[in-house]
Order: sequence, then structure tokens, then C-alpha cells
Amino acid sequence: MNKTKLLAIAAFTALAISCSKGKNENRPTLLLLTTEKGGCFNGVKSATRDSNADTVFFTISNNLLQMNVQINNNCCSKLVDSIAITEDKITAYIADSCSVGCECKCICNYTYCYTFSEYSCKSLTYEIKLRRYGEANYSTIMHGAVQ
Repeated sequence: MNKTKLLAIAAFTALAISCSKGKNENRPTLLLLTTEKGGCFNGVKSATRDSNADTVFFTISNNLLQMNVQINNNCCSKLVDSIAITEDKITAYIADSCSVGCECKCICNYTYCYTFSEYSCKSLTYEIKLRRYGEANYSTIMHGAVQ
């Protein structure tokens, strides 16, 4: 190869490496700071039986992102949650871990407020997955774009 081709390849390689480094440096990782539970977790009972009342909404302030999740589920549920974060997606896994006395004749509104830091207004999606009492697998109950 001649010198011109070698210089062109070297310049292209250096540019590609610097661009990929720049992307990572400018996009800090989203971090879960806190999880606050409310509604039925605090003994506030709800009479609604409408599973369509499950909602998610977001609040953004500077580099903080709050994801507020409301799920209507059996009053005797013992819900446990976890969060998975990738570069462009937040997934909340919520499971009913109840093992005794798990089916009451009432519905409760369980709320979660997840606060994340290092939000940079980048394109981000979310998915809420629920595993109800007696079910083996999670079902996606809500998904969309962070807005």
C-alpha cells in the first residue's frame, strides 16, 4: 500500500474511535436513586376494579427523571419490584410474591415512584411487566416512550 492509503486508513480509524468514545462520555448511565411506594402499600384501599386504570406518567426536572406507576391489583397482593436499565430502556418488573391468603375480594391501587438521575433527554422507552398471583410468567401491561 502506498502512504496515502495508509494515512487515510489511520485517519478514519482514529476518527471512528474518537466518535465512539465521545458518545459514551456524553451519555451518562441512567441511575436509580430511590423507589417510593404508596397507595395500597400504605393501607389506602381503592374500590376500583378497572384494570384499564393502570397508568404510568413521567416528571422531568434537570437531570432527574421520575417514573410514576399505578397498578390496580388484588388487595392481598405482596408485590415486589425490580428495575432493569439499558442504554435506551427502563423495564420495571413487578411480581406478586404472596403465598398464603392471596385472594381477597377487593382491588387496591399500588403506586411506585422511581427516581432516576443522569437523565439527558435522550430517546428512552419503558416497559412495565407484571406477574400476578398464580402466574408463571410476566406480562407486559404498559409500554411506550418516555415523555
